[in-house]
Amino acid sequence: MSESENEYVDPSPQGFRSNHSIESALVTVADCIRQQVDQGGATILVMMDLSAAFDAISSSLLDAKSVTGMAEE
Repeated sequence: MSESENEYVDPSPQGFRSNHSIESALVTVADCIRQQVDQGGATILVMMDLSAAFDAISSSLLDAKSVTGMAEE
């Protein structure tokens, strides 16, 4: 990915990026919660497992309808 394309990638998602793992994602979440607690704030955590969310949908249909937001080279 080029430097200009990289500016559109949110730094938070961890699963599909090199040198990022579930451990780094959990550390990030724990740090955010700890900061809120230290400041007297409240935190709500919502987690969803979407690993099989699209298994029932035709992959060719998904490919035809998908938009990535980045121009193809």
